[in-house]
Amino acid sequence: MMEEMNPAKRLLVAEDDAGTRSGLAAVLREEGYLVDEAPDGAVAWSLVSASPPDLVLTDLDMPHVGGGELIGRIRARYPHIPIAVLSAEDPIDAGRRCVGLHADRFFTKPINLDDILGFVHTRTG
Repeated sequence: MMEEMNPAKRLLVAEDDAGTRSGLAAVLREEGYLVDEAPDGAVAWSLVSASPPDLVLTDLDMPHVGGGELIGRIRARYPHIPIAVLSAEDPIDAGRRCVGLHADRFFTKPINLDDILGFVHTRTG
């Protein structure tokens, strides 16, 4: 009997810092994920609207459409998508914002890849 194909999960990394975005995306691809990248919230929302990902990793402070607005849009239309926030803001302030936005997890920058991979693996498993 043929084994059923287990398609790779699709992730979205929305981050205006190109180095952080491409570095995180590269690590996630090495882990077997399909990764879309967005340099701002407007591009991220276009990607989500066109084809909702299995999980979103987003910065809070981005041009055009900020992470807070992006999370609000995703929660309104796709409440089941897990969302993690990446932020260099004060952890207490950013953490409070994330709770108010109904984000699933908050990670401070510089990011700890093991923590992020643990979250991704758990939420997409």
